[in-house]
Amino acid sequence: MKNCTSCGAPVKGSCKVCPYCQTVLQDESGEGIAASETKAAEYPMRWHKFILVILILGAVYNFLNGIVTLVGRKIMTTRGLADAAEYYARYPGLRECFMFSAVVSIAMGVFSIIVWKRLKEHRANGPISLKVLYVLGIVISMINLSWTSTILNTNLFNASNCAGMIGCVVYLIINSSYYAKRSELFVN
Repeated sequence: MKNCTSCGAPVKGSCKVCPYCQTVLQDESGEGIAASETKAAEYPMRWHKFILVILILGAVYNFLNGIVTLVGRKIMTTRGLADAAEYYARYPGLRECFMFSAVVSIAMGVFSIIVWKRLKEHRANGPISLKVLYVLGIVISMINLSWTSTILNTNLFNASNCAGMIGCVVYLIINSSYYAKRSELFVN
């Protein structure tokens, strides 16, 4: 293992770019990386840094959402906050649906942190983990909306409730292209 000449962080020998500061590394001879290998360094990494921030914010949101749902005495409805016990009594099965959603939300928060770490360290499985995260987000949202729609006997598939799924599809498309162009960076 060697250290980055720019930030001093420990870097595996196979890395072409420092996973911490994105500095293009030199090979053992002191010369720069071969021209064929510098292709990855030609692409800016601002979007990558933005995605890392979004992953952390998403993890915090999922943790808080899950915990508040598990211990909360109030729930958010289309009419505002309502007493959870009263609402659960009126709609049998809703409590189980919300508790499932809360546990899944916490699990998604944990997975977001795992994906963040893989991308931050430029691991080979980072980009595919990000795709899996988005696909899981879409599938889980569809399950939650279907289940809640059935319990409440109303169609909850509207623009505001489906915005998260649409966002996941957009991020999935953008990031697939973005990370495909930078695949040489993710080799650890």
